[in-house]
Amino acid sequence: MDDDLPGQVAQGSALTFYRNLRSVYVLGFLEILLGLAIITIESTALSLFWDPTIDFTLEILGIFVGILVIATGVVGFFAGRNKVTSAKRHKLFIAGIVITVLACLAVGSILVISILRTHFLYKDVKDKEGRDNSDQYRKLPYVFSLEGYRHQAQLRVIAAVIYSLTLLFLLGSALLNFLNVGMNKGNAENVTTYSPVATSNKPPTARYTK
Repeated sequence: MDDDLPGQVAQGSALTFYRNLRSVYVLGFLEILLGLAIITIESTALSLFWDPTIDFTLEILGIFVGILVIATGVVGFFAGRNKVTSAKRHKLFIAGIVITVLACLAVGSILVISILRTHFLYKDVKDKEGRDNSDQYRKLPYVFSLEGYRHQAQLRVIAAVIYSLTLLFLLGSALLNFLNVGMNKGNAENVTTYSPVATSNKPPTARYTK
């Protein structure tokens, strides 16, 4: 895949040039994987620690955030592909800016909540240590036992790490989207298709249509 691709433009228009397409493509692919990981880990938390008395709003919201991250990754994945016209690529970058900003806000918010949940879970683990062998605590179900709280806390740590990586990649995607849209502002409307970069050392040239 060529990392920088020039655009084929109509006569009188400036050359449209997109940079770091390989990075856009790879980040999109990684975001799809991270979105799937988010859905998996939040679904696991729901299945392992389900109890009608527990509020699972965080886990449910996490699943929706995972879907949003996957959608962001799909947009980036197609924006970075070679076989995309420059006009469509420009629109994908604009859509990528909108959806990536929304995804950053969602992931950032749920990351903070996840860290707070982890803190309180580990606090509960410390409170229960040394008391778990009493009759009162032996009769508790797994979800409310010392082991259950410890496993919930460990799972939330893993989730926080995944959310942190996701936020980092999303910020990278947002930056590349802004750079590519800003670099080609006003030029992409007349673009039909791109000219692949030549394999020789000659600089890429634009081809004009009458």
